[in-house]
Amino acid sequence: MNTKKHTIGEYVELLSKEGLIAAVRVSENDLNQEISYLSYDSQDMKPGGLFLCKGAHFKPKYLADAISSGAICYLSETEYSEEGQGTPSILVNDIRKAMALVGNLYYGEAWKELKLIGITGTKGKSTTTYYVKYILDDYLKKNG
Repeated sequence: MNTKKHTIGEYVELLSKEGLIAAVRVSENDLNQEISYLSYDSQDMKPGGLFLCKGAHFKPKYLADAISSGAICYLSETEYSEEGQGTPSILVNDIRKAMALVGNLYYGEAWKELKLIGITGTKGKSTTTYYVKYILDDYLKKNG
């Protein structure tokens, strides 16, 4: 997995290319700050993080908590000027699509390294799943 850190400006550029930017409240100096963490959970935020404000039950208090825990920027469909306390913000028109793109950049397209096995059909999926599990477990024991 790619662990390269990206700047706020790189996230803005990515979202801009996709036509998702509604407004950017980031100074020129802030554009060069590196994002070292990404989360939508205010209790999980770490210094240098980008906080994602999302969900039907999102409360502005979560943003204030994330900022006090070290968030340096937030991504949202709504501007929270009071709770944001002057924190740089990237406002988008589709938070779900923006989250997918931001996560993909942050994690360095980790999905490209996944190996998947799909099991479909009407009957036998559970049995087949157990067979595959035991085959892979045995393989990992021997080659692991």
